[in-house]
Amino acid sequence: METSVMLDPTGAYKGFKNKEIMKACGLYPRCIIPENEKAMREILKENNPLGERVFKDGKVGEDLIFRQPNDADMPPLIKICRNSETFLQYADGFIAILSKDGGQFITEFG
Repeated sequence: METSVMLDPTGAYKGFKNKEIMKACGLYPRCIIPENEKAMREILKENNPLGERVFKDGKVGEDLIFRQPNDADMPPLIKICRNSETFLQYADGFIAILSKDGGQFITEFG
């Protein structure tokens, strides 16, 4: 099982150092990055005592930008790919997990 990690996958944060981007991401990528057989959503649930809040109004486009009504578009801070899942983290604690079959799970942790 191979994991690939890309900071600022859309180039929207060019003025920031990698260290600053990782600091903005907080804990969740550090839970996802290690090689692990568990599904990404399961790992997130185990590491967030406050639970998850599922978003149904927003969607991640092919360009990886998270869009929801009445809000500014959000480019991802980090992209982590493993097996058939892609983890994307956005500002304000928004997280998307995309599956190769086109499924999207979008949540906000905080």
